[in-house]
Amino acid sequence: MIRKLWMALAITGMVLAVPTYAIAWTPAGGAVNLGYWLGEMDFSGETDDMDGYGVEADLWLTPRLCVSLDYYPTNGGGVFRQLDTNYVALDLKWKVLSPNERTALSVGIGWQSTSLTIPGDRISTKGPRLLVEGEVGLRGGLRGYAGYVYLPDLDDLDEAVTNGDGVEYALGLKLDVRFFDVYAGYRVHDISFEFSGIGPTTIEIDNAGFVAGIGWTF
Repeated sequence: MIRKLWMALAITGMVLAVPTYAIAWTPAGGAVNLGYWLGEMDFSGETDDMDGYGVEADLWLTPRLCVSLDYYPTNGGGVFRQLDTNYVALDLKWKVLSPNERTALSVGIGWQSTSLTIPGDRISTKGPRLLVEGEVGLRGGLRGYAGYVYLPDLDDLDEAVTNGDGVEYALGLKLDVRFFDVYAGYRVHDISFEFSGIGPTTIEIDNAGFVAGIGWTF
């Protein structure tokens, strides 16, 4: 009886404490970037135009722990005009180095889904992400940024397209303006698979090109 009473009191305390903590908690900061990605798509040797608008959002739960979401849909042009891709990634990042407000280095782990839409079909591949990214303050309001993501194990596209992996990286410059910042750089997303059917031994889907946009920090 006494044990049940203590359990009831403990559960009641947790129910009362969690909402109080949630109300008291405030984020340590965050950022939202809206960008336009213009470049080329390379599908196992065939290349043509691609572009798309994307969003990157960071929410710092603590001064060192961050949850981030990236979403980049792209549309193929020319020979790929009926091929669209969508990249969605959710990451948990830890700031390992921050000597000042404008310079930082973070590492993280996350999950990514890449979808490809072709006439009459939609296929996707998913897998974990390992990432490292950083910014460094330069002269005036200028900052340099860079990021690298390794995709070690992606889901098979079908029975003949297996053992997927990939990389993603970006680098560029950001300029602080009064209420926001602008950025420009280069962004790459490459994935490859082993192919056991007739034709090439590997299938590669690469998107690479210039990206530019605007961001807000809070």
